[in-house]
Amino acid sequence: KRKKSVQDRTQEEAIRLIQDIVQAAFEAGPRAGPARTLQAYFAITRTIQDFLPQPGKSAEVFSTPVALRKLFERLGATYIKLGQFVASSPTLFPNEYVVEFQKCLDKTEPLEWEIIK
Repeated sequence: KRKKSVQDRTQEEAIRLIQDIVQAAFEAGPRAGPARTLQAYFAITRTIQDFLPQPGKSAEVFSTPVALRKLFERLGATYIKLGQFVASSPTLFPNEYVVEFQKCLDKTEPLEWEIIK
């Protein structure tokens, strides 16, 4: 049996993470915040759509770090902060994730203080 590559492992981890997020959203139920659950659902759906072929466009090559960064950006400020932590922790995370999540440091729109509070 061949040893799994980092890409194999990270794709499996991403799939498990997405499954965990979806399961947590369903288990939380409607009282835990239907708007947030709906936001998470749409963020996941839109992220998956980025990697599907569309008429007139070639499909983006699947990359777990890219998919997670896009998902974090769509989930909002808390997840962007988590992505910034990944970007600034090269000893804790694989290089592909650190490099990709650096985009959360460089290209994230500023938020007004009232929104952050």
